Amino acid sequence: MKKKLLALTCTLLFGLSTVVNVVKAGEEKGLSLSETNQTIYEAVKNELSSFLEIIPNSMEKDHGFNNRSEFAKALPGSIYRMVGVDPDGHLFQTNFFSVVITVNGENRAVLTVSFKDGNYEIEAIGATLLAKELQAVEKANPLASNEERIIVNVYSKSASFVANQTINASVENANLIPLASAKEAITETGSSTLTTYKLSEALQAMESN
Repeated sequence: MKKKLLALTCTLLFGLSTVVNVVKAGEEKGLSLSETNQTIYEAVKNELSSFLEIIPNSMEKDHGFNNRSEFAKALPGSIYRMVGVDPDGHLFQTNFFSVVITVNGENRAVLTVSFKDGNYEIEAIGATLLAKELQAVEKANPLASNEERIIVNVYSKSASFVANQTINASVENANLIPLASAKEAITETGSSTLTTYKLSEALQAMESN
């Protein structure tokens, strides 16, 4: 089982990697959002226990756990599709998902899960601060049945936004909620942080005056 390092928003990570489930690309075609999310959920759930055991002793708290006994209580929670914004302001699909890990209903960490070569693969675990932030955002913004959760990463600004987007709708028109990294990027320009942004507004707010 290979290991590698990957940075996640808001915290230092020890990157870990494992194939969580083999899913043929052809089998993914035609799946609804709920079916896709269920596939990701089951794949992560099936391999989560063995994956967490790779975390070195004494590094549990760095990954959101108080002790190793909590590994047995860990479950996958909310699933976010990750969308990227390039330096020119153009959107692109990343083929990555953020999967929240919970213990007794409390967000503890975030997994980065990739879909490539027909496989779902856990790339990293960490982002404990992001996990707590997402729980607060979700509580204040319940997901409707016709929506999906997305995280929009503006990589040139190291800034992330979250949204409950109507399924198959344009991300440009989504109401983007700034996370801590985005708020910092916006305030650095001297702009006041709003509750939500359209993508064009968010990019403008992060431009230097």
